[in-house]
Amino acid sequence: MSQDPIVAGAGSQPEVSQDELIELQSRLSFQEDTINELSNIVARQDRQLQALTKQLSSLARKFDEATFDRDQGGSTADERPPHY
Repeated sequence: MSQDPIVAGAGSQPEVSQDELIELQSRLSFQEDTINELSNIVARQDRQLQALTKQLSSLARKFDEATFDRDQGGSTADERPPHY
């Protein structure tokens, strides 16, 4: 039974070949790039979500005001102006 070169027995130093070290460094670099890219995406989506939340709040407020005006007998956009 062979041991994994990275996971050596207790008390001994793991033996990692140059090729394995390069592969690990390459994987680490790729993972760091991926994490940075995902972090940027999350930050962008957070900004978009904040903007959409503000827009939704504004639209809800306008809707509530229009509904209140209509219920109170105020003018609506569908009514004819008085000069007709």
